[in-house]
Amino acid sequence: MFDFLSLVVMEEDLVNASDVIILNSLGFAHKIRKYLSNYKHIRLYLDNDPAGNKATDMLIDLFDSATDERHSYCGFKDLNEKLINSKSNETC
Repeated sequence: MFDFLSLVVMEEDLVNASDVIILNSLGFAHKIRKYLSNYKHIRLYLDNDPAGNKATDMLIDLFDSATDERHSYCGFKDLNEKLINSKSNETC
C-alpha cells in the first residue's frame, strides 16, 4: 500500500488516469492473471528484489502488454524507498 501511495505522490496523473491493482504480497501475483488479460497496457512497479524479479518476469512472460517500470526507482528497493530518500535529500 505504501508503494501505491508513493506512486500517487510521484505520478499523480498516471494514477488518476489508470486502474490500479495492489498486491499486498507477491504471493498473489498468480491470482491476478485473469484480471490483467483485459488490459492493453500493464505497468509493473514491483520490488527490486528476488521476489519482485520473479513476479515481474512471470507477468512479462504471460502478457505482451506488460512493462517493467522499476527503472524509475533503480537503486532503491521500491517506490516508497525512493520517495523517502528524495524527500530526505531536499534542502530546507
